[in-house]
Amino acid sequence: EDILTLNVEVEYDSERNIEIPRLPRINHFLLIDSHQGHHVQIINGVVSKKKQYRYILRSVQEGKFQIDSISVIVDGKTYKTQPVNIEVSDKIASAPAPFSQGQGGSSLRKFFPHFFPDVKDVFPSPKQRIQKKDVKFRLDLEKKEVYVGEMILAEWFFYLPDDNTFNVDTEVLKNVDLDGFWVESVVQLGSAGAVPPQFGNIGNKKYIKKLLMASALFPVRAGVLNVGPMRVKSRFISGAIPFFGRPTAFEKESNKESIKVLPLPEEGKGKFFTEAVGDFTVSANINKTVISVQEPLIYKISFKGEGHPRLIRLPNLNFGDSFEKYDTTESQKFTVSDSFKDFEIILIPKTNGILTTPSFELSTFDAELGIYKTHILPSFKVNVAGVMVPDRQKGKSERYFDPDTKASDKVQKQDKTVKEDILIPLIEDQEEHFLIKNRKNFWFVIFSSLFLFFILVLKRNFFIRKNKNPLKVQIKKDLIKVDKAIKNEQWKEAGIEMNQLMHSFFSELSEKDKVVKNWDTLLQHIHPSIRIKYEEQIRNLVSRVERLSFASSSEAEGFRNKRNVEQLKKDLVVLIQKISNEYF
Repeated sequence: EDILTLNVEVEYDSERNIEIPRLPRINHFLLIDSHQGHHVQIINGVVSKKKQYRYILRSVQEGKFQIDSISVIVDGKTYKTQPVNIEVSDKIASAPAPFSQGQGGSSLRKFFPHFFPDVKDVFPSPKQRIQKKDVKFRLDLEKKEVYVGEMILAEWFFYLPDDNTFNVDTEVLKNVDLDGFWVESVVQLGSAGAVPPQFGNIGNKKYIKKLLMASALFPVRAGVLNVGPMRVKSRFISGAIPFFGRPTAFEKESNKESIKVLPLPEEGKGKFFTEAVGDFTVSANINKTVISVQEPLIYKISFKGEGHPRLIRLPNLNFGDSFEKYDTTESQKFTVSDSFKDFEIILIPKTNGILTTPSFELSTFDAELGIYKTHILPSFKVNVAGVMVPDRQKGKSERYFDPDTKASDKVQKQDKTVKEDILIPLIEDQEEHFLIKNRKNFWFVIFSSLFLFFILVLKRNFFIRKNKNPLKVQIKKDLIKVDKAIKNEQWKEAGIEMNQLMHSFFSELSEKDKVVKNWDTLLQHIHPSIRIKYEEQIRNLVSRVERLSFASSSEAEGFRNKRNVEQLKKDLVVLIQKISNEYF
């Protein structure tokens, strides 16, 4: 009548097609329940993935039995476990089950034995129930001395007395203070239930470590930065069957840790440093080696490795007299073990013929070695077929080649390899462009007239509210100041205006006076649903805005530029819009 948990685990390091395990015939046991989970485990920065399948069995007969091998098909290949030997004995007396009437037991257990395990398993005695002193809540840091921008893995663990203690749920009462860090969530609160436990010691006592959450931290300034403490309220139960247990709730607070953050060395930095901190490789390629006069060239630079891709920027790259830079786009993805960032530079050729892109030297900082690494990007040859625009200046968005038929005839006399079918579409496109342009103007006049007519009718027949939300008006004014500072390249002033904007908005949410500057105080008075959902994003923005506004020139070097400040403003506006839609 005892309960047995049969665990099947599949560990893998990349995406796999994993089928549900195929169980053999299990005699002498009853299958009560089954469930599965998926989790990510991080040990010393190495990520491994697991799928876990659990089967709850009840023994129904005395004797020695064997559960045969269990088969799992992964990517079409069959893997088998070892057989499991089990001995079932009646030497241990069981207490009466719930809902029974004495030892004979009429009641529900007589008819539904699967659903009523023994009392000793379901309701632990007071000595078995978890005590507050038995549980520790600790922050474990991967390292405590790093460079600016170097990744630190922070993990919050419950230290439990044995493997039969389960955390039912956790509520955050006081969030961890992460001022001075970029933060990327690795394992979110509440999603670490399937992560297998580890072993750890506190003093001379051995504990089971169960992960609550994990984050990757990236310091943005030098000095001594603090992490923590975090205060939580959790419920724990002990016993073989956690979903039948009686939970015990109590509060726990994690330890506070200090991290020494070193500035990046100046020696060896060079003027082509990309702000990439970590073990990165850098490569480059182009999308085509032969292009026609209509096509731009895409020059792609890729960073791949361990580190935070958001901090990476490109220095000013000069492509010489053969190409003109039109635009640059970027994409990025972060994981603990494998991050990347791609820059795609759109180049417009200034002449035809065989053109060559320059070779570039970019540098990254390897925090483990404490040195700058130089990455040499190769040059590429591009064959551009077309005719140059003579004696006429064109903007970046216009073609650099003449679609005129006379120019085509001239080139054909000089070089018979140029074909007419390259130039004819340009003439047709020029005519269509004229028609489309006038068509847009025509419809613009029509729709503008209809819109003005609708506004006049509305104003005459309906009441239009003139009172505006004062908070929205203030935000609009602050954004105008931010735009003005960005236009004048006054980066610190832009940060100060965004800082004031954030205080105005979140003071309104917390119903506090705007003179309150303590973010912890403001956030504690925001509605819990908003705080739980957005607090990490809010603190991230606070850290970036304060770095822009108040950091020294050396600490903020590379951050105070138009691209970063405009992205910061965009992230702030998006967050305010999201919260406003939910709150107002």
